[in-house]
Amino acid sequence: MRDLAAGGYHDRACPCCDGAAYRVPRRFIDVLLGVFGHTHRYRCATMGCNWEGNLRVYPVVSLPR
Repeated sequence: MRDLAAGGYHDRACPCCDGAAYRVPRRFIDVLLGVFGHTHRYRCATMGCNWEGNLRVYPVVSLPR
């Protein structure tokens, strides 16, 4: 889902409030833990919800034509 009216690109939902979440730069520890699984760091865009954390990114499987 894209929410360009809010001033950014929101492609995931917040696991706490189900609001829009946007990507933020990863911390150094996130980079190190990325060895165990590919993740992106997100922050909730909903006012009042202070959630920030990592969400797992699943690979996109392309089908043969």
